[in-house]
Amino acid sequence: MIDGLQVNIRTADTFELDAVIGLMQAHADFERASICTRGLRYRLIQAMRGAPPRLCLLVAEHKRELLGYCALTREFSSWRGCDYLHLDCLFIVTRAR
Repeated sequence: MIDGLQVNIRTADTFELDAVIGLMQAHADFERASICTRGLRYRLIQAMRGAPPRLCLLVAEHKRELLGYCALTREFSSWRGCDYLHLDCLFIVTRAR
């Protein structure tokens, strides 16, 4: 619970990627950066459905409203000889911080 908000953190579903992309756009705006959203939904789905998946998207929600996301990407450690997850992005909307 965050300041009275019951927050649920879970894996994002592909049907809600438009909302996640909205959070990504807000993240880019916050960082004063740009994001190319053309075809992004399709590319995210491909990365999430790969074998093994290259991307795991987690979302934070309150009463079915998405408040934030984090993106974990699959990387390979040459020193350990195995895959690991890299925290690529983490963003929470201002009012939920």
